[in-house]
This record gives sequence, structure tokens and C-alpha cells, in this order.
Amino acid sequence: MIQTQTALEAQENLRHVVARWPELRRALIPSGAGSDGMPRGESERLPLNVHVSDLMHEIAQQAEFYAHVLLEETDDFRLDGLEMPGLLAAVAERHGHFTADDEEKIAFDFCDWAHEAVRKVDRALEKAPPVRYLGACRVRGCSGEIHAREGVEAGVCPECGEAWTMDEQRAFLAEALAGRLATTSEIVTGLKVAGAPASRNTVRQWIKRKRLVPAIDDEEDDSRLYSFADAYALATRLAS
Repeated sequence: MIQTQTALEAQENLRHVVARWPELRRALIPSGAGSDGMPRGESERLPLNVHVSDLMHEIAQQAEFYAHVLLEETDDFRLDGLEMPGLLAAVAERHGHFTADDEEKIAFDFCDWAHEAVRKVDRALEKAPPVRYLGACRVRGCSGEIHAREGVEAGVCPECGEAWTMDEQRAFLAEALAGRLATTSEIVTGLKVAGAPASRNTVRQWIKRKRLVPAIDDEEDDSRLYSFADAYALATRLAS
């Protein structure tokens, strides 16, 4: 027999899975309607989320196993009309049949299953934090690119393993681009990565007011080249 607290935690874990079962069903198909709000046709339906589908099947199978054990070893347990997640809820309510077993392995197996089920469900449903692009790796000769999740200060290069913070990457990028000439599109992208974002409309206003003048003026508007250093200076002044 295991401790009462451990047994109750197993029950609560299974109840938690039951409560999140509707979310698993919604996550099973990423979207069931088109942009006009009408149901998608057969040819337009998105494929099932295989990971969620496999997880739901795994939990359902294990719930059925424990339900059949209860059916065989007790006189008052019934399967009539029970489907998931109701089947899992019924097993959770009868957790004591397994957690109070004299053979500890049976009790621990049940509790481990409940713990793993809630862990897998929560992980499957949680949204990964967005990833920021920090730029190319600064190590000479390395072709890696640095990314970092929101809330994490540094990103690790997948190629060489070096870690760089956002501030380090921004300073490096600003220095690398200081002597470069760039189109308006390249300026907008570069300013965003360098930590001094400016919209395309803002950059066009700088040009219209001649605060940003082309270094080469014999091209079409979208192909004209401007000093990135000048644009970065304007953007940083705008942000201060």
C-alpha cells in the first residue's frame, strides 16, 4: 500500500486529464472551418494532429485496461455506456482499488501512469513560447544562426554551441551593417533585428523629407541604396 497523499495525487491527475479532454479533441484537428466560417470540404480538411491522436488513444487504452480490471475484480463496477473521458473519470473515482493493493508494484504502476498522463497532456496542449531571431553566429567561419525563446536572454548556436545575448547580437549587427548600403526593404528588416525597429512608412517619410538620402540616385525607387548607418541613427533617435 502506498501513502494516502500519493494515491490522492493519482486521482487528481486523472481528473485533470478528464477536464482537459475537450481541449485534446479541439487540438486533434487544427481547424475545421474555412476563412468564410463554413465547414471545409473533404478535400480541404486539415490532417489530424498525429501526436494528439496517439496520446488520446494511449490514454484510452490504459483506461480501458483498468476499467476491465475493475469489472473483473469488483461486483459494482459497470461499463454500460461509458466512453472517454467518462471511462477515465470512473477509473479515477475507483483509484483506491489499485492504490490500496497489497502488491506495491500495482499501486506504483497506477500512480506512475496517472502522473505520466497528466504530464503528456499538459505538454501536448501548451503553446511553445515564440522564438526570436538573433542573427547570424559571430564566430568566424560558423554558418549557424541564433534563435532564442521569449524570456530567455541568450541563444545558443546550433552549429558551434556558442551562446550570444540579444544585446551582443544587436551591437554586432549594427556594427556589421554600419558601412553597408541597403534598399528600403533591407533597412526595415535590418533595423528590426538590430533592435531599433521602424516601419516601412516611417522609412519612406525619412526619404520624402530628405532626412535619409540615397547614396546612389540613379536607380528606381525600390532599388535605391541608402546608408544603413544613417537609418540606424534616425531610428535610435526616434526611440529615445
